[in-house]
Amino acid sequence: MQRHPDYTRQRVAQLADRIGERIWATNQPITDLSVAGPVGRISFDEAQKLNKFRRAKLGDQFGPLWSTFWFRAKAKVPKEWAGKRVDLQWASHSEATLWIDGRSVQGLNQEVAQRPAYARTDAILLERARGGETIEFQIEMACNRLFGRAELPVKNISPFVLDRCDIAVFDPLAWEMYHDLRTLVDLEAELSKEGGTSDKTWAGE
Repeated sequence: MQRHPDYTRQRVAQLADRIGERIWATNQPITDLSVAGPVGRISFDEAQKLNKFRRAKLGDQFGPLWSTFWFRAKAKVPKEWAGKRVDLQWASHSEATLWIDGRSVQGLNQEVAQRPAYARTDAILLERARGGETIEFQIEMACNRLFGRAELPVKNISPFVLDRCDIAVFDPLAWEMYHDLRTLVDLEAELSKEGGTSDKTWAGE
């Protein structure tokens, strides 16, 4: 008999968050990272002709609004990651596109507090790593937010900041458990709002 429904909801949500942290628990920062820009919206082929690349690092700010930057990244996959799926973890508080071998593979975006459900900061780099190989890719970063929305800089501080650039091992079991629990939490919350369930349900009555 569960007599403390609010406490139970909180504990289930906390458990989901802890499991979520295990999805990409094994990671490695990408240190071979360079960037060119700002430029306008140019094609991939035009971006390959850019020659003024500089070293990029975490904490770098980018702008102005609506400008574009092109990143080149290179990383060596640890040998112990052999057989594992390797993902990119990227956070620049902006829209971005992952390019591999001249193909746009996936969009990336990070809506901070306003639209967390729209955030996508991960992308597959290798479905199954050999271990020890070197991977190269490019990121096209646009200094705006989802659907073109953007916050104006405050006190000359750009909202577009490189906060993360890692390669990470993807844990499919942690991913499945996390989404099962989040679905449970969200369903119960929705049913509670609609009156379809109540504290009596949590109490087993």
